[in-house]
Amino acid sequence: MNYKVLVVLLLVLVVSLGWQEDVYAQETQSSAMAGRLGIGSNVTMNGGMGFSARYWATDLIAAEGVFNFTSMDMGDSDTTIFTLAGRGIYSLFDYGPSRGCVGAGISFGTTEVEFGNSKTDENFFGLEFFFLVENMVNEYFSVSGQTGLSYINGDDSSVLSVGTPSVIGLFGFHFYL
Repeated sequence: MNYKVLVVLLLVLVVSLGWQEDVYAQETQSSAMAGRLGIGSNVTMNGGMGFSARYWATDLIAAEGVFNFTSMDMGDSDTTIFTLAGRGIYSLFDYGPSRGCVGAGISFGTTEVEFGNSKTDENFFGLEFFFLVENMVNEYFSVSGQTGLSYINGDDSSVLSVGTPSVIGLFGFHFYL
């Protein structure tokens, strides 16, 4: 586990929970998302990071596109993962500046592993069902956390996991226009 990433995410969360601008805006802004576009990132506990664009078509329904690139250098072994994903999100409830959502997504990608002189490439597709909590820090910035169930099917193997493979969930942030 990459502790630097965890520390940064915890600091962002503590700052966001302690930052209060206008109490009225804090209480109502999570339910006024229709037509807003959020640009941001999702970060896994093991250091994987993806760029994300989330568009709220209504106050209840959003669509999200994710591009993920992860590169790990572990001595004799190098692993590179590229992923493109599309996700649908449905807001179940609002509580002050926070909203609880459920969603589903599909992803496509490739994994490249180099170990010594050997190299393997594998294409995969994945399905996910998740629960997401998003907290609006102010009118333009949000932090979120999610966990769920993921299924990934590759050329030679498949994985069913809680969260995403090798991690329990994701943390994210978005800047809304």
